[in-house]
Amino acid sequence: MSNGYIYLHRSLIDWEWFHDHNTTRVFIYLLLRANHAPGRWKGNEIPRGSVAIGREKLAHAVGLEIQPARTAIKHLESTREITIRKGIGCSIIAINNWHRYQATNQTSNSKLTSNQPEDQQFINHKQEGRERDKEEKEKKKAVSCPAPESVAEPENAFLIFPVTGGSKTWTLTTDKLSEYKATFDTLDVEQQCKLALQWIKDNPAKRKTSKGMTSFINRWLTRAADTPARPAVTQPASSQYDRPPLISKIK
Repeated sequence: MSNGYIYLHRSLIDWEWFHDHNTTRVFIYLLLRANHAPGRWKGNEIPRGSVAIGREKLAHAVGLEIQPARTAIKHLESTREITIRKGIGCSIIAINNWHRYQATNQTSNSKLTSNQPEDQQFINHKQEGRERDKEEKEKKKAVSCPAPESVAEPENAFLIFPVTGGSKTWTLTTDKLSEYKATFDTLDVEQQCKLALQWIKDNPAKRKTSKGMTSFINRWLTRAADTPARPAVTQPASSQYDRPPLISKIK
């Protein structure tokens, strides 16, 4: 494995893990150790672009403690740089898209020429990283902001009140309205409920929860029933005596 060389493209400096020194060190080591041709090792089939190695041995090889090495491996797995499967007495780490990192005509004594196709060199991880981040953000946004569910309005709804909390609305049904009418028989219950609805709309900061709406309506109607009605102001009927006397013209 000490013979030959690998291709390392300059776009590596734009890679999302480049400034994470542990992750970069582990990835470059895997590139150096990866098989350039299929092989076998202790009963394991090692495909091209793969490495058979244990995690402790990998940590020792790159000069890291076991935990930092495991963290670096998790980084590489999270961005799909590598895939790991369990082998016999070791882990088989496959470098995804290894054929794109390395030239297809690489041999132990070949040299990189100016005619080397660019698409066979190290891919631009920065662009792929941005695309993955965008996809993850879209997925999180779809989960955290689900489409609002349509709530079917009850057939016996009289008024719909906006509320706070999990439920967005609370329905005053005609059945409940009938109960209020029977209890507050001296009130125009329908009119009072409409006034309560308007107050709720005009004071959004004081809206109630769905569970608290029944108590709110009860208190509203109780106050209305306890408040004496204002007497109607009527104008006295005018009579002929209220009119100023007519002054006859003196002939």
